[in-house]
Amino acid sequence: MKGTYVFGHAISQQINVTIDRGQAVWTRTGMMGRPLFHLGNRLFYPSGAPSVRIRFAEDAGTVAMTIQDPDTVLVAKRKP
Repeated sequence: MKGTYVFGHAISQQINVTIDRGQAVWTRTGMMGRPLFHLGNRLFYPSGAPSVRIRFAEDAGTVAMTIQDPDTVLVAKRKP
């Protein structure tokens, strides 16, 4: 799960997932980080947005992060 996820070519189209004192933190480049709260089975929601779901899944060695909101879906792939 930890790493940099890309969903476009611009530097602002990257999301960094880090671990700070045991807490996963989701940070879009240029923005403030948000703690992620684990719901089980690699599914999380970010602090302040309990209806948003962030799922991490691996397929053929590639890790993808899918962000689901009632209005938006975004898929970002982790940089090798």
